[in-house]
Amino acid sequence: MNDTFRNQLSTFAIALQFMTRLPGLGDVGWTRERERASVGYYCASGVIVGIIAAIVYWPASHVFAPLLASLIAVAAAIVATGALHEDGLADVCDGIGGGQTRDKALAIMKDSRIGAYGTLGLMVFVGAKVIALSSLPATMAIAALVGGHASSRAAILGVLATAHYARAEGGTASTVAAKPAPESWTVTGVTLALVAAACLFIMPVGAALSAFAGAAILTLAMRQVFMRKLGGYTGDCLGAVQQAGELGFYLGLAAWV
Repeated sequence: MNDTFRNQLSTFAIALQFMTRLPGLGDVGWTRERERASVGYYCASGVIVGIIAAIVYWPASHVFAPLLASLIAVAAAIVATGALHEDGLADVCDGIGGGQTRDKALAIMKDSRIGAYGTLGLMVFVGAKVIALSSLPATMAIAALVGGHASSRAAILGVLATAHYARAEGGTASTVAAKPAPESWTVTGVTLALVAAACLFIMPVGAALSAFAGAAILTLAMRQVFMRKLGGYTGDCLGAVQQAGELGFYLGLAAWV
């Protein structure tokens, strides 16, 4: 195994270790440089999570009603990621909803407890994802799970590239809080192109365009929400971006269907 391939494999493993709770990722050859480069593999990590959810969804869709099968698939993704992104979404909802000032919002978001805004935000987002998926034909739902999880994590690079880290004291995302390197964009672009091509084998062009447009719209809307209050992003904000992008992908497809 040459050094370049070994380095990329370790970088991918670091992304998986951060983005998921998959077993067997104990010693991944961590270095600070690899962690920063791992953002390029966030999209690929989303592909893995989406495949896990799709594998769970397919047999469930043959046994249960679409609503229950969709709930099981969404739950499988939550288990696979350890609710990493849902936790970020809840914290952002609590901070933005309950914090009258920037500093108060950041302090609330640092609190591990979940409040009313966070609870309601999770209910709305998870419920909307389940309902949107349940409105799709089974094969399209499978494509949506992979496409939604992949594209929503690719969107994180957009936030890293266009905003700055909001916490002066550092935090969870401070290590990767830098403009993504060209190599990261290349890896993400290739991965997302492959995902888009796979989606086009399963769904019409119009449906795919609607899905990616939905993901982009909700991602930009979420970015606008926290940028207006915080003037930057935190690790929680990146999780909220993922949740918004994933939901937007499903809603875009549901609107087309």
